[in-house]
Amino acid sequence: MTVENILMDYTDLVSFFKRGLPITGIQRVVYEITSAIQADDRDCVITPIGITPFKRRLAPIGAPMLELIEAYGRTNTVQGRSLVAKAVEELSYVRIFKGQAAAAADISMPRANQWLVMLGASWSRSNYAGIVSALKSADIACRKAVLVHDMLPIERPKLTFRSAHATFKRWIDLVLETADVIFTPSHATAEALIAYQGFDCGRIVTLDFGVSQIGDNTPPKPLKVAQPYILYVSSVHPRKNHRVVIKAWSLAFKGREQEAPSLVCVGHSKRKKRMMLRAIVRRTPLARKLHFLAKVDDLALRTLYKNCQMFVFPSRYEGWGLPVAEALSFGKFGIVSRTTSLPEVGQHFVDYATPHMPREWADKIRAYATDPELLRQKEREIDRNFRPTKWTETGRQVVSALQRFDERAGTGRTVKQPAPPRRVVSPSEGARQRVTQSAP
Repeated sequence: MTVENILMDYTDLVSFFKRGLPITGIQRVVYEITSAIQADDRDCVITPIGITPFKRRLAPIGAPMLELIEAYGRTNTVQGRSLVAKAVEELSYVRIFKGQAAAAADISMPRANQWLVMLGASWSRSNYAGIVSALKSADIACRKAVLVHDMLPIERPKLTFRSAHATFKRWIDLVLETADVIFTPSHATAEALIAYQGFDCGRIVTLDFGVSQIGDNTPPKPLKVAQPYILYVSSVHPRKNHRVVIKAWSLAFKGREQEAPSLVCVGHSKRKKRMMLRAIVRRTPLARKLHFLAKVDDLALRTLYKNCQMFVFPSRYEGWGLPVAEALSFGKFGIVSRTTSLPEVGQHFVDYATPHMPREWADKIRAYATDPELLRQKEREIDRNFRPTKWTETGRQVVSALQRFDERAGTGRTVKQPAPPRRVVSPSEGARQRVTQSAP
């Protein structure tokens, strides 16, 4: 049995590209998996859709918009983003429905034997609830598959914005009630989902996330960042723990600042947050060695990965951890937080430290940064044995999971049991050992 029709939600990508932002995190995942499924030779029809800001109106994403999205994803340069953002605004599917009634779906959409697949941040703009409502209003029967990237607002609400917990809870409860397949990027996220529900619903499928080919084989782009440097790729957010790694870096080279490698932080940041972080090393020789780079395109990111001495990833909570896999794909060794999903990503190829202990990070940063031969040994091990997953394989896992569901349904087996009353799991009860993924 094959998957005949897939309604693929592109709302995240269209909204993201209209703002001219680089592909990072969740948007990178959505782009890579949807592109992989589109390009793979599978016997299924994919209809890209989006939900307009009117919330309950679906719209198919036309060929011109898809071409722009593909161009955006392939180049991902600052200039390219600006041009695509302008073109997306001009082609915006929202304009088609101005002045028309809400709660309807376009008649060109297939109406039978189909899946709705949502891989993005569908909790942030009520996308999932809106699309489910629109499908129901249009009398379109549809099985549903949703990717739950992490359980951060449930497990660690203090690490996100104030209203996130209530918004996310409404979304995840609806997903658990209505989704036929629930994808997760890691065993840690799957376990958090099971702990929240209080039982294993039997619909959770853990995917092997791919590693993006940053910049493909394009020659590295020259950058004005002096070597050696330690690299941290992440937006500046309390969850990402920049404060601890900057403090650890300063402790590691206290009294030896002239010998210290630079610390390069790549990702979106607000000026106020940057100033607060810079204050950690203010009035020290390290102040001129701390760099924050935003709006970095793929060619520049490729250069930064290839030329770094090592990387760090001190995040306090992750659903997966793409930058760790990306850095390893460039043969680079790093120090990573010993928490949530990160041991699944880094496996035995990186060293681990406790997120809230700057002294432990300092000792390890100093040990590796001052021992070139030790770093070379680690890099040789990565080159020999690290085998990154391709996004094509991730896309095939998505389609295969949908096929398995259809096959079980076709044989009359019960797939989704009625959910018993969900008990509330305390944080201590929900605590668990993280599952380390074996090397592919």
